[in-house]
Formats: sequence, C-alpha cells, structure tokens
Amino acid sequence: MRSKQNILLCLFFIVAFAAFGQQRASEQMLWLNIHITKELPQNFSAKVKVSYYSTMPTFSPRFIDAGVTHKMNKHFSFGLFYRFIGTFNTSQQRVYFETSYKKLKVESLGISLGARFRVQHRLRELTETSNIYTYQMRPRFSIDKSLTNNLKAYSAVESFYSNQGKGTDFNFDRLRFDLGVSHKIPQTNHQLRIYYRYQADTDKTEALSMLNIGYRFSF
Repeated sequence: MRSKQNILLCLFFIVAFAAFGQQRASEQMLWLNIHITKELPQNFSAKVKVSYYSTMPTFSPRFIDAGVTHKMNKHFSFGLFYRFIGTFNTSQQRVYFETSYKKLKVESLGISLGARFRVQHRLRELTETSNIYTYQMRPRFSIDKSLTNNLKAYSAVESFYSNQGKGTDFNFDRLRFDLGVSHKIPQTNHQLRIYYRYQADTDKTEALSMLNIGYRFSF
C-alpha cells in the first residue's frame, strides 16, 4: 500500500511540475537519449550517450557524448568526455571533466543525496551567436527516493556559470530543474527514465520546457 501511495504522489508532483513549467515556457521539446556503459578493469568504465531533441517542425541538434569514468571508491568518481552537437548545417565540439559524489543516504527519510560538478571547454563553434563561452562550470545536486525495489523518483537542480573569454570571471546564466522517475527492469541491465525539465536562462524572458525519455544499458 505504501509503495502505491508513493508512486501516485510522485506522478502527481511530476504532472503538477510539468503543468507549471508549460505555463511559463515559450518552447516545448521532446528529448530522447540512449546511454550505454561498458565496465572496464581497475574501476574504469567507458560511456557513450546519444541524444536527440525535437522542436517540430524544425530539425534540431543531436548530441553525442563519449568518455571514460574512473570510480575511486563507492562514493567518488571522475570522468573525461568529448561532446559533439550537430545538425546538417551547424556543429559544436566540447570537452568536459566531471566529478560525482554518490550517494549520501538518509535512512530515516528513505532518500539518498548526490552531487556532480562539471567543467567544460568549448573547442569549436560553427554557428554565429553572441553568447559564446570559453569555459563553463555546472554544479548539480540531486535527491533520489525509492518507491519500489526497481522504481525510483528523483529530482535535481543544476546551475550554469560561464566565462565568455573576458578575464577570469564566471557569470551565472542558467538554472535547470529536473523531476522524474527511473525504472530498472528486474534481473536485467536495462533501465528506463522519464522526467520533466524546466530550464531558465538569465538572458531570456521565457523558459524552456522539456519532456525527456531515456534508456540506459550497462554491461
């Protein structure tokens, strides 16, 4: 009974959050991604992620991430990645480093906390825009709660600080909220995720609303 109540409560918050976001958002998107992880010796793992988002009727960028992560212990890990973002006519290339802390458990509340810090450098930009950053820092904090043995609800907040090549100052320019659920298919290495994302930029008057559907596989 408690599991059903938790699931219904989680779905209520996701729907309410999505409704609030769409009222304030100027653009809605559907974001799809596939995330594949290969475990390697010595606590290393190789990761590839392919993403695509649709803003019909226009053709939108595809994201391809590839990199290696090293797990130092059961809590800390760090990784180095390359990202390509492209359409038929434009492209971007980035490298980024990230370190993660997983997970600080609060047994009395049945939740776990996590943090991630990412620094990325834009290597190449083929599109014309005035908002070109050289480096970007992205601290992210998340909270998970188990609803059943294989179903979790999670929420995350991430802030963006960019350096546009003008000295060493980093300016806050974006805030992002996620709220969703993840389901691990029993006795397999497959996982499905669905979550809603609300994103606001400081240089825009209206926000961005995204429905995200993801698939993860590890071996």
